Amino acid sequence: MKVFYVDSYKFEDKCKVEKIVKNNDKIGVILDKTIFFPGGGGQPKDKGYIVYNNQKINVVDFFEENGKIIHILDKNSISAIELSEERTEESIYVDAFVDRDNRVDGMCQHSAQHLISGVIFGKYGKNTTGLHIGKDITQLDIEGSFDDDMVRWIEDKVNECIHKDISVKNYILEDKDKSNFYTRRAIPDTDDDIRILEIEGIDINACCGVHVKSLKDISIIVIKRFYKHKDGTRFEYLAGKRAVDYLLENDRCFNQIMRRFNSNTETITKAIDNLKSKKDEFYGDKEFILNKYVQLYMKNIEYVNSKQNVAFIDLGDFKPNIARDIIVKIVDIKDIFLVCKFNYEGRYYLIAQYSFDMNIDIGSLYRKYVNERKTSLKGGGGKNNLQSQSENEDDINNLIKYIVNIC
Repeated sequence: MKVFYVDSYKFEDKCKVEKIVKNNDKIGVILDKTIFFPGGGGQPKDKGYIVYNNQKINVVDFFEENGKIIHILDKNSISAIELSEERTEESIYVDAFVDRDNRVDGMCQHSAQHLISGVIFGKYGKNTTGLHIGKDITQLDIEGSFDDDMVRWIEDKVNECIHKDISVKNYILEDKDKSNFYTRRAIPDTDDDIRILEIEGIDINACCGVHVKSLKDISIIVIKRFYKHKDGTRFEYLAGKRAVDYLLENDRCFNQIMRRFNSNTETITKAIDNLKSKKDEFYGDKEFILNKYVQLYMKNIEYVNSKQNVAFIDLGDFKPNIARDIIVKIVDIKDIFLVCKFNYEGRYYLIAQYSFDMNIDIGSLYRKYVNERKTSLKGGGGKNNLQSQSENEDDINNLIKYIVNIC
């Protein structure tokens, strides 16, 4: 008997072992009834354990054979139990325990899928094409395309349905009803029992999963994002405790942001817009100053090999990130191999870069130079660029001489 279909909220039970199954190194048990859901319909399998002779044995997997579920047991914790196929005549009883949090999470994610799918189908006539309930996020694939306004309406509508506390029904479809019974998707062509999930007025569909009894048990649904996937749209959502935890975390983060901006929900958007405006102004000023620097230092460039367009410039005391920006801009403007030296906070730096066709790989030359000499240089580069630094000015000066001579 599959108790999980009768009562999806039953997390503990006493069961009789009907059969002990051994297959190679695996040991499994068939119980007269089971609360363990083996997975199906996109919903992950249960986690849990059984207790026999006061010993806890984890249930690590499930197989179904002739309508019976075989519970595969953790072989590392079963050695002392001495279960064997010969003992099947005895009355062996075990206590079964399902991981409650894992089960409830699976029910919430799966029931939320039916709610979302039903709402979308009822409003837009677009059906579900796939479902994957992951450890952190649930992915739901729907036909067609959606925009922000449509998704906002869907999210509002599903949470409105949750608030109304609509019941969720599960039952087996009788054979006489299979030919004319309406479901959102076509009824599977099978001789096996067909289980139906029905959310009154919202969704009715064949499903072999386990679900909540009422939409209120889902608590809340958050659609985190949606995007084009193959020929349709993929929704990524959270439901139940996942959604509650996510909203709490984001609310705390949002409150911290408002405190930093000395704002509230009505003024925070304006405060962020003001910050963005100041940021844009700052970067505009930085670009203006950077261009002035470039114009100034281009006048001070010293060509050490005019034939190869090799030039040197000493910036003196300079911040590395600004120096890099200056070098890049100069090299973009002129066909030049520019070697730049500067110092900052007790360290000496070299930046070398060129922008024209030149049969020199300065990155490889630098690595060869460092490997052949004992230096304190640190850095690296590619074919046409190099950055290095050291606390020893002589190491930087010697590197500059080497690069200039090679060129």
